[in-house]
Amino acid sequence: KATAQDFDALYGIGEKLASNILKYRKILGGFSNINQLQEVYGVRAETFAKIKNQLRCDASSITKININEATYYEMKSHPYLRDKDWALAITKFRKSQDYEIKQLQDLLQIEGMNKEIYNKIVPYLRLQ
Repeated sequence: KATAQDFDALYGIGEKLASNILKYRKILGGFSNINQLQEVYGVRAETFAKIKNQLRCDASSITKININEATYYEMKSHPYLRDKDWALAITKFRKSQDYEIKQLQDLLQIEGMNKEIYNKIVPYLRLQ
């Protein structure tokens, strides 16, 4: 929920970097944890280390993708689902499940899906 001004006030974060953070947050649909700030272009490890104790994350306002209804292209718009084309893998898996995934944990059946990937993408997914 932080504004550009809020980020700009932090050590090592200027106007441009604050803008990058807000853009990335929008593309993701929100941050699910503060460590994702390290994924933002321009956020250096030492800067993150100095500000991480000042950050809080409220994952309750994340925009989630309904994987039982979203098109391949809607899913592919999310950076985590674009990576290694998880959007396509989920679309194919949904088809194999008669177009209804019953539990998010079922995604672990997808070839190549492991707990690390699952835990990264699941905050952005919903079933309805």
